[in-house]
Amino acid sequence: MGEGKPGSPATGAPDSRTGGEALVGEDLTVRIGNELAEIGLTEDAPWVSSMVLYGSGGVIVLALSLISPESVTGFVQGLAGAALLMAAFSAWGYRQKRYIGWATPVRVLTGMAIITAGGLSSGSISASLGTILIFPQISAAFLYATRRSVPYMVIGTLLLFLILILGRFGSWYVAQSIVTPAVICTLVCAVILSQARLRRLIKHHLERSLADPLTGLANTRHLNERLAAELGRAEQIGEALALFAIDLDNFKRVNDEINHRTGDDVLVAVGRVLGSASPEGVLVARRGGDEFSVLLPAADRHDLEALSQEFRAAIVGARRRICPSITPSGSVGYVLSEPGDDPEGIIERADRALHAHKVQFHAGRPDHGRRAESGNVADIAQRRQIAGKPEPEKQQATSGILRAIGQRWFIVAAVSLELAILVPLVSVIGDTGSLGLVEAGLVGLGFLTLAAIMTQSSRLRLGIWSLHAAFLAMGLLIAASVLLAGAAGAALLDMFMLVAVMGFFVFTPRVAAIWFVLGFGGMAAAAVHGGFANTATRLGAALAASAVLASMFAKLRKLTVKYMERHVELAQIDPLTGLANRRLLQARLADRLETAHDHGEEVVVIAVDLNDFKRVNDDHSHTMGDRLLCDVAEAIRASTRPEDLVARRGGDEFYIVCDDASRDTAELAGHRIEEAIERARIALCPRIDPTATVMIVSSEPGDDASALMFRADVALHAGKVRSHAARGHWLDNAG
Repeated sequence: MGEGKPGSPATGAPDSRTGGEALVGEDLTVRIGNELAEIGLTEDAPWVSSMVLYGSGGVIVLALSLISPESVTGFVQGLAGAALLMAAFSAWGYRQKRYIGWATPVRVLTGMAIITAGGLSSGSISASLGTILIFPQISAAFLYATRRSVPYMVIGTLLLFLILILGRFGSWYVAQSIVTPAVICTLVCAVILSQARLRRLIKHHLERSLADPLTGLANTRHLNERLAAELGRAEQIGEALALFAIDLDNFKRVNDEINHRTGDDVLVAVGRVLGSASPEGVLVARRGGDEFSVLLPAADRHDLEALSQEFRAAIVGARRRICPSITPSGSVGYVLSEPGDDPEGIIERADRALHAHKVQFHAGRPDHGRRAESGNVADIAQRRQIAGKPEPEKQQATSGILRAIGQRWFIVAAVSLELAILVPLVSVIGDTGSLGLVEAGLVGLGFLTLAAIMTQSSRLRLGIWSLHAAFLAMGLLIAASVLLAGAAGAALLDMFMLVAVMGFFVFTPRVAAIWFVLGFGGMAAAAVHGGFANTATRLGAALAASAVLASMFAKLRKLTVKYMERHVELAQIDPLTGLANRRLLQARLADRLETAHDHGEEVVVIAVDLNDFKRVNDDHSHTMGDRLLCDVAEAIRASTRPEDLVARRGGDEFYIVCDDASRDTAELAGHRIEEAIERARIALCPRIDPTATVMIVSSEPGDDASALMFRADVALHAGKVRSHAARGHWLDNAG
């Protein structure tokens, strides 16, 4: 059975470097490379992060030796030199432009070993050096998948606990041995969870970006990518591939004489049977409208004529089950790849083969025999690049990505819940001075209340202000814990790092920077007020470590969010015209209907269907049809307001969701759209009816997106029936 979904391998080819049998080291390199590629990072990213973190760690320790010379021994300074050597090694790896699989555990574990050795031998500043253990943990958590980063987190947390418990610095060392590892573990867990969700979202949107939103088959984008890969492979091994172009005969009548919902049912059924009739390893794609493509690698192993007949028989069976009254046949043409083929060239040749079959099918038409115009392939490719321009549809597709990735309220709730447990726990098992069980219980209750409010954020519809209020409340509760503990507050001081660093998981970098300053300002104020020992050393280490981490996280997060945005755009943008696709149309309608319901308003939709468009494909070619659709899309967009959503529903059908517009305003826009479409169509195909049916539909109480779209389809059908006589009059004059 052929591939009906886009989640299949892009090429199915073995690793060319190893003949399909990768060595263990190379296999690890490939796996880690894939994990980086999942979040839009290159193989340079681990080298760069190691270079920055090792270099920063070495510089921090050397700076501590200047601040507190008596505390930093020669051995610790030697370890700082080793860290700088690892930074140099990472710089070498970066310059090699090649990732080595074994380098990951070497870089991470070497860093942990250096920091642990330094912490165990540094006496009073062991806690300060131990904090730097967050460097290798955060780096692994951000760059690699959960299964690879969790072991590093566990090892790092246990090593930090070992440094603190064996250091026995202060009577409160037991409390600090719990608090500091818990804070570091929380920050690392936040990165792991955030990145795991990011990977899931990217995978989800990547699959959607390669799938047709109606049928679930591969879309044009996936077809082009797979074609490029298979053409390269075919040329390497000397085997030809076959590309089938398939078109449903008289499909336009299904939409015009019945309705668009039935037309959708036909397309879904045909896509399903084409997948069932295809051999294994075949890619079935919907190019748009009623046009399908089937990509068959290793074509010499198959009887292509017999396969064409199977496709035709499958189409007839599927169409007869749904609307037997309309010609149920399908036209099929195919071509074999040739040396030097590119995706656009072979698609154009397949279109010409399909057109030859359509000419036979339509032999009785009066204009049969007209020369097919293929259009300029480069021109079509240029029009497809419209999806890369910063259009309103793309901007609407990418809104809310940071909120989706960050799980902002969940992160704040999880941290608050941890602190609600941590503060009472250390008051029981550690020496926390005057922070007794009652006081710790009250502070814990405050954190627990905060966590409960954050978990109800979606139901309560809390705005961004609630996150700022939560951070402020968290900082005040931490300050209360430190001040109540007296001299033992030094054990709780690291909890301020949560406020300082967690902002980069929740807010934009600029806003997070404000909370970074406030968090460390609170930490410094509490440390000075409490008169804790080694305050300058501890604050310096924590500030430097957190600053490096925050800047690295902000930079890498920017790269991954950009990568995420690209896939969200691709999942919600029509690959041919650059307009919004069916997914974004339904999402926008649902959002507008909800808002309209809350305010007692109505949503106005303009539905557009191109009259006689099927003849463009049949009399000229599908390439010319694609060119016309691109020109019509540009004409519609130029005739609407920037705030309106212009979407291609499928085929030659377009929807415009009018934003805060009255029906009168929509009527005027509808007239502009009709005139613009007619001009665009006459410029390309003057002998074919250039008109369009344009209908205005307003929402009714209780409508959801599907109901409103269905009523728009019904209105289009009625409009097509009414305009049939006028179209016949135009055709008489054109002839």
